[in-house]
Amino acid sequence: MRRSPKPFFAFLAAIVALAASFRSIEGSDLVDPLILWSEDRIAATGQGVAPDWVESPGRAKLLAQRAAILDLRRNLLEFVNGISIQSTTTIKDFMTYDEVRTSVEGTIKGVSIERGSWDGQIYTVVGHLPMKDLRGAVASKVPNLKNKEVPTYEGNGFNRLVLNFGDRPFKPSMILTVVSRSGKQVYGAPFMDKETFVERGAFSLEKGELSSRGISWGISPAWAAEGKPLVISDDISVAQDGTVTISDEAASVIEANGFDFRIPCNVTVISKVAAVRGNVINIRMARQVPTRQGDR
Repeated sequence: MRRSPKPFFAFLAAIVALAASFRSIEGSDLVDPLILWSEDRIAATGQGVAPDWVESPGRAKLLAQRAAILDLRRNLLEFVNGISIQSTTTIKDFMTYDEVRTSVEGTIKGVSIERGSWDGQIYTVVGHLPMKDLRGAVASKVPNLKNKEVPTYEGNGFNRLVLNFGDRPFKPSMILTVVSRSGKQVYGAPFMDKETFVERGAFSLEKGELSSRGISWGISPAWAAEGKPLVISDDISVAQDGTVTISDEAASVIEANGFDFRIPCNVTVISKVAAVRGNVINIRMARQVPTRQGDR
């Protein structure tokens, strides 16, 4: 007896419908992942929908939620790969190391879900990933980044460095590199304590105007006895790769300072850039597609 072609065509129609749904979803205007440097974390969104054949509202919500979380993780992984560690080096370059790849993937798998919402068709989740976890994943492979004895500030010299960029464009990297006009490096991985870098980062980023308590470059170093920061606002530039260049005179003050604030990463950047949007162009909404055994 010849079998009816109806089951085959029904299955084919389901596949076509699923593919069409992917195409229509492909252009969804989702929020790209962001590095919130001032909050030391990455924020991202994931969205998911259930298969069309799922009739139970409860099961549809559950499957859409699962798909949204997978979508969030995928978006984060794509974005994290492009994060700059220093200059032109990215996390993707470090993923060739098995331990780094395992650590990064494990960190993303454990991403914290801040909230979720369900509109009856689409489940949306918002999550965040601490930058501390990423720093911990790559720290052991960063050249010249080692554990150092962290000094205690006892009132001699400036207690921290503040780089005031004002309106200058600034695209941060995990490791901030500062050089003098003559090309001598005065801040970067060789000057930091590795544990402090992992815990706090190479710098803190503040958005807004310079505090009135800051000491502008050119004011008498006698202010240093009061434990105030060395603020560099003039004769400062940022290269396209994120390297900061300061005057030779300012670099000399940093090197001769009585307290080496570079080891505990006591460095603050003042910039109007508080977040960096990801470069993920085509973020696709995930669809949970389990093996169909009936809608249970």
